[in-house]
Amino acid sequence: ANDRVLKGALWSSAMEQAQTPLPVHFVGYHDVGWLNTSGQGSQYLSTRVFYPSPTGGVDAPIASRPKGWPVIVFLHGYGLQGQSYTELAGHWASKGFVVAALNQSMFSLFTEAADGNAMYAALAVENGTDSAFFAGTLDLQRIAIAGHSMGGAAMTMVLANNPGYRCGFAFAPAFPGPTYSQLVDVPVGIAVGAGDLVTPWFLHSQPLFATMQPADGLKAWYLL
Repeated sequence: ANDRVLKGALWSSAMEQAQTPLPVHFVGYHDVGWLNTSGQGSQYLSTRVFYPSPTGGVDAPIASRPKGWPVIVFLHGYGLQGQSYTELAGHWASKGFVVAALNQSMFSLFTEAADGNAMYAALAVENGTDSAFFAGTLDLQRIAIAGHSMGGAAMTMVLANNPGYRCGFAFAPAFPGPTYSQLVDVPVGIAVGAGDLVTPWFLHSQPLFATMQPADGLKAWYLL
């Protein structure tokens, strides 16, 4: 019964949001190489940042917003880069998010996790530096971390030692083990396809979902 109530509430919420869609923005993107000051991971955090813009395009101006834009740090899958996800990141940016998609650590889970952790401080420095491209445009009270495949596992490892991310979302994540997942205490969502043969849901998404323990808010697993 509780499961039916939850599904009904989620469906009602989704229908309300569908009837009042978010405004759509042009999308700009800007490549950066922030210094990693954490002492772990890559020396420089090579990142393609997608953002709402009045004109769109490479290095276009960022649209203004009184309290800044909410932020998503995105961690890529094995052998890929953040810029491989232009369609996804661009969609999020068009809906009013700044998306910082890491291009580093194409083949190393542990390096990607360290870089994802370091991104929080790097974004804070960027936002607080008057001469920086994104100075004063980021709302770091509303910052999420997301990941795909290996990046989903790295997301879990970051949230196990969370520097300040408010929530997480993973697409077809790999499962890094309960040592990390049981320490995740922020709201989190997971989506995976039933036919996924690379990260089968019963070996990865399901145990990841089962062992995460948010202190409050939603924990959701969606099997497509």
